[in-house]
Amino acid sequence: MMHSLISRNCAVRAILPRVSFATAGYQEFLSTSCLTAHPDPENLKKERQEPDMELRGFSISCARPNRSKRIRVRPDGVDPRRLWCLITFFIAWASFLAAGVDPILAPRDRTYRVMECNASKAERTKAKAPMAEQQSREANDELISTAVSSRWRLIWHDEFDGPPGSKPDKRKWAPEVGGGGWGNQELECYTDHNAYQDGKSHLVIEARLENPANSSCWYGPCRYTSARLITKEKFALTYGRVEARMQIPLGQGIWPALWMLGQDIDVVGWPECGEIDIMENIGREPATIHATIHGPNYSGAGGISGSYSLKKGRFADHFHRFAMEWDPHQIAFFVDGTAYFTVTRAAVEKRGKWVYDHPFYLLLNVAVGGSWPGDPDSSSIYPQSLLVDYVRVYQRR
Repeated sequence: MMHSLISRNCAVRAILPRVSFATAGYQEFLSTSCLTAHPDPENLKKERQEPDMELRGFSISCARPNRSKRIRVRPDGVDPRRLWCLITFFIAWASFLAAGVDPILAPRDRTYRVMECNASKAERTKAKAPMAEQQSREANDELISTAVSSRWRLIWHDEFDGPPGSKPDKRKWAPEVGGGGWGNQELECYTDHNAYQDGKSHLVIEARLENPANSSCWYGPCRYTSARLITKEKFALTYGRVEARMQIPLGQGIWPALWMLGQDIDVVGWPECGEIDIMENIGREPATIHATIHGPNYSGAGGISGSYSLKKGRFADHFHRFAMEWDPHQIAFFVDGTAYFTVTRAAVEKRGKWVYDHPFYLLLNVAVGGSWPGDPDSSSIYPQSLLVDYVRVYQRR
């Protein structure tokens, strides 16, 4: 009986009478003629201003092939020319009762709710597009994780599951502090309080427009603070896979990075120690990330580099997985499971020395300004945060 009156592809979510909507802002379909319930725009506006107010009034669209009309139903009356629309609704609602579907009764307001079945395909796709996109990203993450675990063995990781406001695990990370420009004319002063765990399994590295300690930078009083974390003398690896899931910040002059330096930097210096930049982004390129290696005769602006650009959106809009796989013969870089840049030992040795056969340690930071990204401007907004879901290091099984 119910299916003879209501299409399997229809959905009903109406509330009668004192005509109100428990959830506003949607359009869904009822019965074989397809009756559509719409919240009244004026009441929607009132509801946004007064969240506790029940929405009064709605409109019903009655559509037949090649024909569509709309009437408005309010508690004070019904257009008699379209009374059959209401009759159809009540018949359909009664069929739910007959089929054993239990409407939700709110005695104070005499409110009855018929819960949704399936919306029409077009409406369902539109309404659930953000959710579908999120589920797609999560499914892709699962596939990547499965592939990684089958070939790699986890040897070090940080999931950042400390309590809100807690500092990074000092057994794994150490802060580097100061405002000397860091070889790039950067404007920030790195501190030990701009990196913290948020209590939701994230590390937060926050760049701020401030100078609470009246610190001095290479250009005078510091204007910005941020954080730079390293695993030097705590953890290093030779060959393997490094992966981090992160949501990067946004804005002119912002320069987040996940990278590695040779453990022997204090002995041989830079660039002889080697540098592997797993992910760098500069704010003026919100949809593009870069991977670069630096060594003797190929450093700074002359580093060997590749980039990856999103087809739509910005990297700051969502979390992404950034990874690097390194062995004696090559270094490959990935975004969300896609390999986008590989540099081989043979290619490097045409430019200079391959300096990637010894331990490297990890670095995470958000720089502000510098010779590459340029200084912040009037469009820059602070604070800006790098969110890190995890950092994981693997070696081949």
